[in-house]
Amino acid sequence: MSEPVPALSSADRERLDEVDELARGEDAVGELIARLSDPKWPVRRAVVAALGQLGDRAVTPLVVSLVSDRTDERRMAATVDALVASVGDPDAALLALDDATPAVLCDIAQVLGRRRSAAAVGTLVAWVAHEDDNVAIAAMEALGRIGGGAGVDALAGAAGSGNVFRTFGAVEVLARCQDPQALAPLVELLRDPLAGGEATRALGRRGLADAVPALTQLLDSHAGARVRSAATALVAIASRFVRQFGTADAIAREVRAAIADPGSTAGELARAAAEGDSEERVAIARVLGWLQDARGAASLVELLVDEPDVARAALTALAELGPTATPFLLAALVAGDSDARILLLSAVPNIPEVGEAVSVCLADPEPDVRRLACELLARAHAVSAVPALFGTLDDPDARVGQAAASAIQALGHDRTEALSLEAAASPSPRVRRAGLRLLGYFGWPSGIDTLIDAARTGPDRLRETALQSLAYVDDPRALAALYAAGVGERASERAGAMRALGNVTPGSETIERISAGMSDPDAWVRYYACQSAGRLGAVGLLDALIERLRDPAAQVRIAVVDALARIPAPAAIRALLDAAADPDPDLRRAAILGLGTSRPPEALAPIAAAASGAEVTTRLVALSALGGFESADVEPILLAAARDADESVHNTAVAVLAGRSGIRATGALVGLLEQASTHQAVVDALATWAPGRIPGMLLALEEADAATTSSLVSALARMDRAEARAALGVVLVMERVALRRAAAAALAAIGAGTSRLQLERSASVDPDPEVRLLARHALAHA
Repeated sequence: MSEPVPALSSADRERLDEVDELARGEDAVGELIARLSDPKWPVRRAVVAALGQLGDRAVTPLVVSLVSDRTDERRMAATVDALVASVGDPDAALLALDDATPAVLCDIAQVLGRRRSAAAVGTLVAWVAHEDDNVAIAAMEALGRIGGGAGVDALAGAAGSGNVFRTFGAVEVLARCQDPQALAPLVELLRDPLAGGEATRALGRRGLADAVPALTQLLDSHAGARVRSAATALVAIASRFVRQFGTADAIAREVRAAIADPGSTAGELARAAAEGDSEERVAIARVLGWLQDARGAASLVELLVDEPDVARAALTALAELGPTATPFLLAALVAGDSDARILLLSAVPNIPEVGEAVSVCLADPEPDVRRLACELLARAHAVSAVPALFGTLDDPDARVGQAAASAIQALGHDRTEALSLEAAASPSPRVRRAGLRLLGYFGWPSGIDTLIDAARTGPDRLRETALQSLAYVDDPRALAALYAAGVGERASERAGAMRALGNVTPGSETIERISAGMSDPDAWVRYYACQSAGRLGAVGLLDALIERLRDPAAQVRIAVVDALARIPAPAAIRALLDAAADPDPDLRRAAILGLGTSRPPEALAPIAAAASGAEVTTRLVALSALGGFESADVEPILLAAARDADESVHNTAVAVLAGRSGIRATGALVGLLEQASTHQAVVDALATWAPGRIPGMLLALEEADAATTSSLVSALARMDRAEARAALGVVLVMERVALRRAAAAALAAIGAGTSRLQLERSASVDPDPEVRLLARHALAHA
């Protein structure tokens, strides 16, 4: 028994000790039952546990106490708990008391329900019609706890009884029932003026697609409250599908199929939204997106200025509408304020025709709007916007200027060369720097004189930009200018030249210049020279690089390690292995990353040791380095790291496993599904395709428990690949019924795909009625 909690008094602890003593005795039942009314819950809990472990010896006295001693609420509640916890068989004794008082019957129903007693179903079904409402409700709750469709007919009868108390109780239990028979009584109540709202919400909580047609009909009911409730219930079902299968497309298709006039329904939804709360408006936005009708687009644009959650839902819905929504989006973009534009820019499609409207946003007062507009113009291939983008290079926000320059690089234009030369001569340092970068990016010969002049006479930042751009111009004068800068008077000039030489076509003179830079008196010149030696794969500088591992400047040593990782030579690997054991943690981590890049077999052991070391940062680096190794020893290392107490470590281990191919990696991920801290990340990883992922999941499904089956089938459904749908077809014909049900439900959610033949077979001959029903549903909406 665990230690008593510190809040207990010494007298309380004494009573707990006495309970321990009594539990070990032979004739302690009566004394223990007497203590069920102890004023302290920890003591009563200990008594309940002790009586539960006594099994059948305690059953009769507990039943007698439940019936005859009903003066103390604490004692009665504890007696119920003890009967629920009993390792004996109290069910028969309790079922024999069906003539007891209503209060006792309520407690008996609670015990039988919590014990999930299959033997009690018949009696509980009879009690659903008991003359006492409390007994009827307790029986319904018990049937709900037992589950598996127990007593659905009786619950359906209670739902339609006309007794408000029983109707609401039955609806609540039916909402938790996955049996197909639970649908009809709930649908029957949908238009009931009193219970209709609760029945609608119950269908949403139930989360099954079979309710979609009936709920969709309510969208045209001309009653705002019903429309809002139906939309909310439909979205609840869709959300369950997204969690389980990664998509709600099946729900959206069913909604569209059930609607005769999408425009009329869109109008009903828009009117209902005006009086709804934020949750209801979110749901209405989602449903408007499913309709894919232009008449709903205007309503969605209006919702963009609503509360953040509503606006996000409207934005997602507009994106689902596709080209239908584009005119509405562009009109709103031109007329909107900054907040609206930030949302709208993420929904505008990537097509050239949006260029004119999006270019208006380049003058918006909010920098984020201007930046997003630049990025969208690039994605949309809006070439006509290039001149306007040049006007944005002088933006006071550096992120906007960078986004504009990136867009110009991506788009091209017949005036880009002339505009770049003009920018490179601008009096604005920001624009001039951007122009010099563009001249280097495009490598135009017309820019060589401008670049050389800036490299020789410009301020430091412009010189550095010009030097980097010269490396990309195919002209002997550009290389000569870099060589000259490499021996210039200023350290910043020499450093810039060394950095740029790493981007030129390597030649003997270039290697000599870099070699000289590696001995420069300035540490940053040496740093960039070593970095460029590695970038060029300069094997001839290998000895000089290894010598630089003793450089007094830490940044130079780090650059050397990075360079050694790029040079495929035994001496480089030996140097990296030595550096991986260096006392300097930064050098050690850089060497581990380098070994992860070159991946020599002998590097696996030191990297594995680092993956379980004391420093979190080193463990993270080592895990990243392990990803590229093909050895079978890697998965156990990653599996151990995935159980690390540090969140960043175990998340990194899962991410690395997700990127690995083969059945071994899949098996390791499956083994992590039971770990709560990484469960969702593991499901996401399994849903990401990699070679060997699907065969590994099918192998795991053969022995999977219920929870693992659900996660694996969900991952296959979310993978959105033909091979994954085919795999679900394989699961659909496996021996275990739980697997077949899960696969049929998944295929009903995502579409039949290549599994149509298996679905047709299952719809006709599967021995399980639920599988047959789900298979028919999948085929009907394929």
